[in-house]
Order: sequence, then structure tokens, then C-alpha cells
Amino acid sequence: MGLLVAGVCPQQFFPKLHVDVAVHPGTVKGSAGALRFRDRTVCEGTLGEMIEDAVTAIAKNLRRRSVVRGIGRIDELEIPEVVLREIVTNALLHRSYNDRFDREAVTVDIFDDRIEVINPGGLWGKSRADLADGRSCCRNATIMRLMSLVPLPSAVGSPAEGNGTGIPLMIAEMAEGDLEPPEFYPAMDHFKVILRRPQEDGDGGAVASKGEALVEAALREVGQMSVRELSERCGMSVSQTRRRVNSLIACRVVEATAPATSGNRAYRLV
Repeated sequence: MGLLVAGVCPQQFFPKLHVDVAVHPGTVKGSAGALRFRDRTVCEGTLGEMIEDAVTAIAKNLRRRSVVRGIGRIDELEIPEVVLREIVTNALLHRSYNDRFDREAVTVDIFDDRIEVINPGGLWGKSRADLADGRSCCRNATIMRLMSLVPLPSAVGSPAEGNGTGIPLMIAEMAEGDLEPPEFYPAMDHFKVILRRPQEDGDGGAVASKGEALVEAALREVGQMSVRELSERCGMSVSQTRRRVNSLIACRVVEATAPATSGNRAYRLV
């Protein structure tokens, strides 16, 4: 276990204990004929190095979208980086290192519509129904403990806490970005997680998020509403609603009826 956490090139002893990141054309493996992969990266080294390299390899093959945060606009990954880190970390920390599985890699398959992460070994100590209950249950307790103490090679802080927050965090971050929740598929000999990618429109731009679509529909029906009214009508928090409204303003779909300092400020379709 120490070799995987702090050793030098653990793969010289265990060649398949790595992360294989492959980018496939289309939505099914092998569907593009002679073109097998658009990109492929085999991430080796310690657990920390594999986590960082795998997240980098995934991120470089994802789209970026422009969103409004506060008064500014920033570019962010279509899938939050914190989710990518969590899903790769979970796959490496909770995979089976039993002799039966030490010749299998953690695989990350990126398709046009989704990301699939598969780790060897079935679900341990929990069921699909209680995955997000916040209860920590770890197959590899020694690795979890070591990884909670060792920081990532180029980051502050450790990649593992061991307190059951990982999956709830992933679900919350995907919801915050108006993305579909992670899908979990446990089997006897492996565990698969699927992240659905946001789709593009016909012009190559990102399709409006579910939250933005709800805000636009509400304004189309009512005419004009305040953020609080939109929040209640769309079933989102005030802060979530404000971000969706700001994104629509940036896209010139929505406009404000009064200055930001006005207590009567409302919003309507342009």
C-alpha cells in the first residue's frame, strides 16, 4: 500500500495498476471504423500522480462554457473539475487490489454524450440505495488513511477525507451546474459511474441549462418577475436563480427593468 502512495514507479511491480483515459468518437466503442481513439492517456505513478494526470487528461478533452459569476464572466469545464477529481479518486481508492484484480486498470471512457469511469471490484460495504447517505465505508482502509495525510503532487491538501462526503459532493456540484446527477452501476466484479455531458445545439453552442430554460419559460408566461419570484416559481434557491438570470442577461435573452441598486428591480425577456 505504501508503494502506491509514496513509491517510485509502482507500475514496475504492478503494470496494470494505472488509469487508462480513452476518448472515443461517437457514443459507442469501435463505432468509427479505423479511428479507434481521438486521444488516449495511460496515467502511471503514485495514486496522487495518477489522480492529477487523469483529471488533466479528462479535462483537456472536455468543452468549456462561459458562465456569469457575480459581475464577471468566466470559462469553466462542462463537468466541474471537483467532480472529475472526486470520481477518479474514488475509483482508485475503492477499487479492489486483490490478486484477482491487480491486472485490471481503472478505465475512463469519454464519449460524445458521457464519461464512464470503471474500477475493478464490486461495491464494498454499501448498496446502490445508500451510496449517498454520507456514511464512510472503505475497502482499503490503509490506503484511505495514507491518502488523507499525503497531499497531491501539485496541490495543497489531500485528495481523501474518509468521511463519506465524496458522493454527496459530486451530486451537489452536478446539480449546481444544472447537470444530470451521476449514475452509479455496481456489479459483482466492477463499479461504474456515468457522468452525462451537456449537449450542444446545432451551431456548436451549449444548450441552455435546465435552470435557464425554467427561468425563460416563467418570464415568457408571466411577463416580468423579481429574482425571488422566479426562485419560488422555478423551485431553485435565490442564489441559483440569480446565476441563471445573469447567464441569460449575458446572452441578451433577459434584461433588467431597473438598476441593480433598485428595490423594484425585475427581469423580462428582451
